[in-house]
Amino acid sequence: MSEMSPGGMRYPRIAGVLRVCAVVTSLCPFMILRIDLKHASSNNLNMHQISQYPFQPTFDVLKSEVRKIDQEWDARDVCSSFWRLYVNNRDGAVIHLSNGQHYPLHAKRVYMVPAWVGFTCENVRPLGHFYVHFDLAGLPGALVRQLFPHPIVLPLTRLLSGILRQARAAVLDHQLDPMIQAMQILTLLHHAMGAAWAQLDQPQRADCMLALAGTHVFADILKFIDEHLSEDLNNTRLARQCHLSRDHFVRRFTQQVGQTPAQYVREKRVTRGAQLLHLESMSIESIAQACGFADRFHFSRVFTRIMGAPPAAYRQGKRV
Repeated sequence: MSEMSPGGMRYPRIAGVLRVCAVVTSLCPFMILRIDLKHASSNNLNMHQISQYPFQPTFDVLKSEVRKIDQEWDARDVCSSFWRLYVNNRDGAVIHLSNGQHYPLHAKRVYMVPAWVGFTCENVRPLGHFYVHFDLAGLPGALVRQLFPHPIVLPLTRLLSGILRQARAAVLDHQLDPMIQAMQILTLLHHAMGAAWAQLDQPQRADCMLALAGTHVFADILKFIDEHLSEDLNNTRLARQCHLSRDHFVRRFTQQVGQTPAQYVREKRVTRGAQLLHLESMSIESIAQACGFADRFHFSRVFTRIMGAPPAAYRQGKRV
């Protein structure tokens, strides 16, 4: 089912999102590397030991819209499990971090707020606001928090300016084929993430490649987790799915993914719950059940600890 709103677009979705795999192009230099993890360190990679093959990033495009905002955009302690891309047509909006850093959203510049970055936002004048909410599958939450702890400001090159103009026009054109609209958004996201990648230093890129390689090792079980979040996903069941002993599975999973299986599953459940709260009108009880929590109270307790706000307050909070 697809849904359209004035000035914006919601995409044909499966389980709340549009998932599109896009082949790597020069706009997105993400590569996943096959690495001998026993002999490669994050700061000293022997390139002769590495064989490269393309990592095909998967974007979950949640929502995109062009709209007017004013002081009603103001919100405190915003934190999301998804990424946000912002472009405004005039100055006036500001993002504040808890550490005292401030990010004025200057006109016609591209800003990305990574998943899990908490911020307060305010706006002092009416302005045009173009935003995209999205996830980048394949990057564990722990790695995102490590590599992208603050908003990302992208240099407005001629190429980015042209891509941005086309994406914005596609969102505003309600007669355009939805697949063409989606591809225009994906082109923007690929270029933006490529520019964000370019801002990382070499050790950070190496850490990211090692983590992606580890994630790839467990690609099948990560997909299994995504597809069975409403079920009991204890370590014994997951280990059996991987044909490993329980202890060996937990040890290897933690080494490769950067989180224990329990931590990864819990974060995925909260992420799914946040997306459903953000996009759907389901009851909190139904969302808790769909995400594998024992009941609403268990969901609320875990969700509040990770997201900083209970589900009901999160649902009423910042959406753009």
